[in-house]
Amino acid sequence: MLGAKRACKRDRHGPEPRKADTQVHRYSVRGVPIAALVTASVAALLPGCGDGNPPEVMRSGDGPGTAQWTVLAYMDGDGDLEPAIIGDFNEMEVIGSTGSVNVIVQMDRHPAYDTTNGNWVTTRRFRVERDPDEPGEPRDGQHNLVITSPVLADIGEVNMGEEDTLVDFVEWGMREYPAKRYFLALVNHGWGWRPRSVRTRDAGAVSARGVIFDETSGMDCLSNAELRSALQRIKATRGRKLEILGLDVSEEALLEVAYQVRDSVDYLIASQLSEPNDGYPYDSILHRLTNHPKQPLEELLIGLLQDYLDSYAPGQHTTGAGSSVTQAVFRESRVEALADAVDQLAQALRAKLPDSAPDLVDIRGTTQSFSEDMYRDLYDFAERVMAHFDDPSLDALCQDVIDRIGPGPGTALVGEVHATGSSGFPTTNVDNAHGVMIYLPHLPTQYLSAYASAVDFAADTQWDEYISDPTAL
Repeated sequence: MLGAKRACKRDRHGPEPRKADTQVHRYSVRGVPIAALVTASVAALLPGCGDGNPPEVMRSGDGPGTAQWTVLAYMDGDGDLEPAIIGDFNEMEVIGSTGSVNVIVQMDRHPAYDTTNGNWVTTRRFRVERDPDEPGEPRDGQHNLVITSPVLADIGEVNMGEEDTLVDFVEWGMREYPAKRYFLALVNHGWGWRPRSVRTRDAGAVSARGVIFDETSGMDCLSNAELRSALQRIKATRGRKLEILGLDVSEEALLEVAYQVRDSVDYLIASQLSEPNDGYPYDSILHRLTNHPKQPLEELLIGLLQDYLDSYAPGQHTTGAGSSVTQAVFRESRVEALADAVDQLAQALRAKLPDSAPDLVDIRGTTQSFSEDMYRDLYDFAERVMAHFDDPSLDALCQDVIDRIGPGPGTALVGEVHATGSSGFPTTNVDNAHGVMIYLPHLPTQYLSAYASAVDFAADTQWDEYISDPTAL
């Protein structure tokens, strides 16, 4: 055990990536030829795919009883992603709520980035209803950009980067729209764990770290500690974990983030890259949920990964973050075992210092990186260490990390997808992506000391001691 989104949208980190030239889509047991499995395994897993019998959809008011799902979308449009987030809402209205699936939104807005829909600037709550001008199923092309769902409540201007605001929304949503399962989506910017200087219209340049940045509240955000606390409070109210946490933001597929929420959610969806401004394809996600509301959870999540990948067309430029995409689903019950394995590997790597320092620095610098090179692929790092050293005991520790990542039954990942974009557009090559990032600066001199107190993973393992060890130079 351990010690103590579409053409009008956003880069959930700044500006977007969308569809891409597919390289590899991984969501199967390690050791099986992945690319050959994609079409067959997805079709086999998803009810209604190829069986000629799509299930009945029960629309709102068609029958009594508790819903199968309530989707709680916490949409912070109080910033530069306001146009993208309005587009997300419009995607939700392609499908809307049904008798089996409630789609509940809390949306804050900014006065300046998007003036459509009456340019209201407070925070409103909605039960999303199908837009009568939409076809009721996902389609290519521009959606109606007018929000047609009725307002349930206008709660005034609130700080979406405040822990209490998130807890209040989720507890209200669970109370007013009870369901057997819950999917909480946080929609805005994300930057993993590290502090980042952000320049805004309202607050100037500020240093922030976390997810959900509220510009008119001084760019306040949910820190990793606040996110953990909020989810634990929600768990206490409900009496059990939320089923799915979707971080529709950038750079959150970190082991550190998954470890932070391991006790509060069953599954985490997150991206290694900066997401395109378009983010999640909400029309496809809700189409899947409303047509298969009783689908086994992991089968559903595999389908959502494919929906995400399919929403970014090969070679199409994306708004905000280039044209490569990544997405992964973490099985939170297995994250602590992966952290244990990384802790053991970190101790072994420190033991090889300083003699092997030049080799390990080279490996750190060549490991798959993403939108920021301080975040690197954990699986790829372990593979490179194994390939370089002739050390059976170290090989075993690296293999243990790889095996615990997966994806496969009982591993930390249910699945992951990635695609390297077209060379004609700004892009990041993600051919060696495997779904799980970790903080791994190239040199120990680049280590940020704030890491040690920013996330529980750093406090509970010796990973930070390894990456900051001055003898690693």
